[in-house]
Amino acid sequence: MQLKQLTLVGKTTLTTAMMTIVWSLISEMGGEVVSKINHHSENWSVISCELLLEGIAIFLMWLTYYRHPKIWAFADQQWQKRYLLGFLFGMIWFALSWSICVILGGFKVQFIGKFSNSVWFIVFLVGFAVQSMFEELICRGYIMGKFLELNLPKTAIIGNSLLFMLLHTGNGWL
Repeated sequence: MQLKQLTLVGKTTLTTAMMTIVWSLISEMGGEVVSKINHHSENWSVISCELLLEGIAIFLMWLTYYRHPKIWAFADQQWQKRYLLGFLFGMIWFALSWSICVILGGFKVQFIGKFSNSVWFIVFLVGFAVQSMFEELICRGYIMGKFLELNLPKTAIIGNSLLFMLLHTGNGWL
């Protein structure tokens, strides 16, 4: 790799990392503020605030990148259909994995619920959709798009994978 190309890769890596941190901070800062006020780390107000800010971050990313097809992957008219289809397939695979764990005794499930709690299930699904869209836009949209513009597919794959891994290292409490 020539020095000029190496400099370009370094500059792109640095600016991409900085923008990724900015987008992530936009989506997470509200939850941190609410948790400091309430002194609870896992309550509905924190989760709701984070999901709201992720939605705002998605909107801001759209305003910034909607004319940039390598970053904003929803350029065509069918994006809603494709996203919902992907969400449906993800739910099917999640249900299949969950069912296999239950059948093999990986964990035990008890249903102690009321019909009124089904609203929370729908809220959970909407939150799941918002959060997953934000991850996809950051990792596979922004990170991969920037490096694919430079014709660096290996760097795009490695950078995307590393960021996706880092975003999920804090999920030990789940």
